[in-house]
Amino acid sequence: MSGGANAYDPDENFPDRMEYTDMLGILKGRYYDMILSTKLVGIGHAAFLFMTTSRDRVSYVYPNVNAAGAGLMLSETFTPEGLNLSENIICQ
Repeated sequence: MSGGANAYDPDENFPDRMEYTDMLGILKGRYYDMILSTKLVGIGHAAFLFMTTSRDRVSYVYPNVNAAGAGLMLSETFTPEGLNLSENIICQ
């Protein structure tokens, strides 16, 4: 088994079906200690993370009603103050 990370564009509106199926196969076929998503997660994205073979699934969830179902499928959730994560960066 080769090590390393795979990167996929989650903002692609219509991913190629073969690439999507391959991506699910890779994520399901390998064991990960943690999968961290740096995007705001709704129910669909959380379900995708839930299908992976991972001990911990961590992500930001929407700070509104969309987080209700998404939080059940994740090991740890973070709730930002707003919908734009880049506005929540605190520089000291």
